[in-house]
Amino acid sequence: MLIRTPYVLVAHLSVAANTALELIALAKANPGKLSYASPGNGTGSHLSMESFKASTKTDIKHIPYKGSSPAVADLLAGHVQLLFEPVASVGSHVKSGKLKALAVGSDKRIGNLPDVPTFVESGVPEFEPVFGWFGAAVPTRTPPEIIAKLNAAFVTALNTVKARLTEEHGIVVMPTTPENFGAFIRSEIPRFGKIIAVSGTKID
Repeated sequence: MLIRTPYVLVAHLSVAANTALELIALAKANPGKLSYASPGNGTGSHLSMESFKASTKTDIKHIPYKGSSPAVADLLAGHVQLLFEPVASVGSHVKSGKLKALAVGSDKRIGNLPDVPTFVESGVPEFEPVFGWFGAAVPTRTPPEIIAKLNAAFVTALNTVKARLTEEHGIVVMPTTPENFGAFIRSEIPRFGKIIAVSGTKID
């Protein structure tokens, strides 16, 4: 595994909620009236909100877009109210005051958004955040010694840029062993399968 990109829940300035708990209360008082954007059906952004809705028993309308740029643009314009998006994509809008961040989906606060609490800190421990991740893979029959050399090289490279990626972009560096990465992938399959089944997500 190389890196993971935590998703942050951001809202348009007009939304009458400044925390995750306030958003849950607002959504429950107005079922189906709030809407959220995503870069498209089945994306991490989409599944993040569907997981949030399922765990908090809220009803928020999904508006899929064709990519992150139009989704963020319509959120900034107030055409939709909410969005789960990687910190690296919307962090600048939060810092400039154009969007407000309610909570970040990570184990601890992110370096470039230190004032934004995690969901656990926000009082929503039942929500297990979804995050994007990137890893390196090779063909199945690659010799173990080659895999070990590649893994060592990736770990060394990642450790040299770890602080910069985390502090400047909110990207979490995740160097790990091939065995742990394989176990992680296998664990993600049933987890996402459950979210997809509960939400009824379909790919366009």
